[in-house]
Amino acid sequence: MTGTGSPSITTADLSLRVSGLPMNVTGLYFAGSLAAAGGAGVPIGNGLRCVGGDITRIAKVPATQDGTSELPGRGLPPIHQLIGATAGTTTYFQYWYRDSGGPCGANANMTNGLRVTRGI
Repeated sequence: MTGTGSPSITTADLSLRVSGLPMNVTGLYFAGSLAAAGGAGVPIGNGLRCVGGDITRIAKVPATQDGTSELPGRGLPPIHQLIGATAGTTTYFQYWYRDSGGPCGANANMTNGLRVTRGI
């Protein structure tokens, strides 16, 4: 997962992008207030859950045929509005998706986590 744009609430142009996904899978963007297990992550499915604390489901967004997904998608408000973030807060983001071909034999996987500290 990568972030583009600014973490500024005023600018409101933060975008999250995931690539390398199985094509046409639907996944869930979610956010939390802390890094899971102090930043070490918690095993789940074929990956690690990096997000912890107060967790918020943001949106189910499908991957395209080229294996990418972006948030916010068409018709969605800026990310800070989707999660109720205010200036000065830090949020951890991650994407959870179906992955039947993963290395651990589970049917789900997670992207890397992304930490964003909001500014004005």
